Amino acid sequence: MSTRANIRLFLERWATGRRILILLGIFLLFTLVIFPLLTSQLTLLSNGVSLIDNEFSYTPEKAYQMITSYGAQGRPLYIAVTLTADLAYPIVYGLLLTLAMVYFFRSTFAVNSVIQGAIYIPLAGMIADYLENICLVILLATFPNWLEGLAQAANVLTGLKWGLLLTSILLVLAGIITWLFTGRRSLAGGK
Repeated sequence: MSTRANIRLFLERWATGRRILILLGIFLLFTLVIFPLLTSQLTLLSNGVSLIDNEFSYTPEKAYQMITSYGAQGRPLYIAVTLTADLAYPIVYGLLLTLAMVYFFRSTFAVNSVIQGAIYIPLAGMIADYLENICLVILLATFPNWLEGLAQAANVLTGLKWGLLLTSILLVLAGIITWLFTGRRSLAGGK
């Protein structure tokens, strides 16, 4: 059996309604509680400047303006958030979106349809997020050194992350809508 087939089989086993609801709860906890708490101090230290990885696109100049605004206290805080909560968050949303696609696609789209291959898009977004985080930690840790090429790479990865995640969300919504119209299963009922 190929690696891709093994991954697909693993995802099929894990794509239950209960797991999706648990991941959704953890996702909401991160989004509505953990990140706001962790980043509120950084926002105060930087006079309201947001996190770089919350931007959709930026130039190296803008990235360094933001890094400068975080100050001597904010830069280590940003690194700490990235190396703690932002290590778990991509796994949570990556699995949530992937398992949701597997769950909703398996009963609404043919196994050999092109859309079935889309289940790997959230995992690609997760990888882009981790690579973006590596770039940002290096930029923050080496400040005031100017690493323009790395800042450009971070921007590309940020755009890729957001593009893949937005595509994933749209695909999950398409799967849910199709699933609802075909009247398949109850989400809370497990498989």
